[in-house]
Amino acid sequence: MSQVEIFKDYDDFCNREDINVNGVTQESLDKNNLTLETLELFDCKGCWNCKFCKRCKICKDCTQSADCLRCKDCTGCHDCTDCISCYKCIQCVKYIDSANRIRTSGTIIYE
Repeated sequence: MSQVEIFKDYDDFCNREDINVNGVTQESLDKNNLTLETLELFDCKGCWNCKFCKRCKICKDCTQSADCLRCKDCTGCHDCTDCISCYKCIQCVKYIDSANRIRTSGTIIYE
């Protein structure tokens, strides 16, 4: 289980004492009909405003990702959508496209 706290904005999140704490705004919780308890079930550290990640493991420093499923060891991802079974993503941007091709400006290694 991860620790999640509500922050006023991304600047406040960046200045948190414990860098392993995940952060979210109240606006994001309300908009996505989420609770802190739901977000605490994810096994991630230092992530910001992610939502609906399912069974992801040891992800770190991801921001605003959505609908990720069974991802593992992802780092520094931003604005990912509908990722499935990614493995060791590094600074990926965006998502898997409709033809199941990964669109990224970083490096992705899959299982």
